[in-house]
Amino acid sequence: MLRKLITGAAGVVFTFLAALPAFADSEQSFQIEGNDLRRGPYTGQLTLTQQDDGSVAARRQIRYARDGEEQVQSGVLEQRGEQLRGVLREATGARGRLQNEATAADLLSVQVDAERGVCAGACVGNTGTSRFQGQAAPAAKDPEPTPAVESADAPSADDAAPERTPTVNERLGEEPAPSPAPRAQQPSGESFAGYPIYDYDPDLGITDVKGAYRVSVNWQNEDEFDALLKKLLDDPNVGKIEALVLGYWGYDATDSIEILTRHADDLAGLKALFVGDIDYDEAEISWIQNSDIGPLINKLPALETLKVRGGNGLGFSGKFKHDKLKSILVESGGTPGSAVRELGNLELPALEKLELWLGTDEYGADSTVADVKGFLEGKNFPKLKYLGLMNSDISDDIAVALKNAPILGQLEVVDLSMGTLSDRGAQALLENSKIKALKTLNLEHHYMSDAVQQRIEALSPVKVIADESALDPDYPDDRYTAVGE
Repeated sequence: MLRKLITGAAGVVFTFLAALPAFADSEQSFQIEGNDLRRGPYTGQLTLTQQDDGSVAARRQIRYARDGEEQVQSGVLEQRGEQLRGVLREATGARGRLQNEATAADLLSVQVDAERGVCAGACVGNTGTSRFQGQAAPAAKDPEPTPAVESADAPSADDAAPERTPTVNERLGEEPAPSPAPRAQQPSGESFAGYPIYDYDPDLGITDVKGAYRVSVNWQNEDEFDALLKKLLDDPNVGKIEALVLGYWGYDATDSIEILTRHADDLAGLKALFVGDIDYDEAEISWIQNSDIGPLINKLPALETLKVRGGNGLGFSGKFKHDKLKSILVESGGTPGSAVRELGNLELPALEKLELWLGTDEYGADSTVADVKGFLEGKNFPKLKYLGLMNSDISDDIAVALKNAPILGQLEVVDLSMGTLSDRGAQALLENSKIKALKTLNLEHHYMSDAVQQRIEALSPVKVIADESALDPDYPDDRYTAVGE
């Protein structure tokens, strides 16, 4: 589930993996190293401290290799999810803020595997975007005992067998687990575009060509994504699958999209594609580093359904015509204006439904009404029935621009939900006679006054969807999109 952005102030989110109670101390430090997209590699330390009042404090200090500059962030974490029982033992979730004392505020996500003593995370802010990983710093050791005097019969140190690290099972006093029985291909329980999703396993291969195969890794093996993708593309049945899902790919999708584009001929029958099936436990939506997917789409002639999550680096370059695309959904806390313009310039004669989350400028959205002009004119979308320009901080401007939009003559649904619509935008809708020709007008998550909302809901015969206003009369200018971070 995507969380609502509550405040424009910069924050930090820590997601801790459920773990064995390996850390008995009240403080744990990690030696971390990472690479910043703009400023290059850095090293440093992340320290998590359990305080007397039960709260958890965090401190992250890094030094950039290129210029030697240090940056420090520190703060107290708030509760998130299940009750926080101690970050160094049984923590299941926490939420907090860290303020960068050097230059700017950053958003930071960290995952901790207490059993293995490792952490990994990502950081995004005014200074750039980066990923890092770390190993728990060794605890202070007790003084070594004075060695006993060797007897003549005792084996020397040179003859002693080398010390062996016990396995996890041995440390826990358990018997080794038996070898697993052969696995059968099982769907994950999720679906996409009507296809059951299978998590691709190269040992099992593609067995259900009517399923959607998801290629995904986790933060501990994110470097293996492209290799896993190549194995799927080498599968003898890959040309028969109709749906493909790209899950968590690590830092950046660029190389993965290029691999898919080069092998697009092997996916000629693909009808549904999901780029970015990444939830907030893996990466906040505003941190997902996507790619230009225009060349890929152009090489998938059978594609009917496209879903994309994550706006950073997103593009739809290469003005082209696609005859089969019927549905497009772009989920983002901040879609670049360039990507919006490129999508609006594509010729999509079969497109029936478009949901585009424009986002907020705090997370990379720089769109203006001019950028959505292609959708409002409708020349490239003769069959479009559902137009969603959603999750936008320019909802009022879009509502005003709809007054003279040619596309209204063919639409059945206009969706301006999840945005910042106020009385100004609502009044423009009330004055637009073509709005009454719609079947549905979705304005969920809005900032209309009660009086104006009542007038909007009285539009007939349009079905108006509008929940309780988020407007705070004491702070009428405080308006936020439903999804940002």
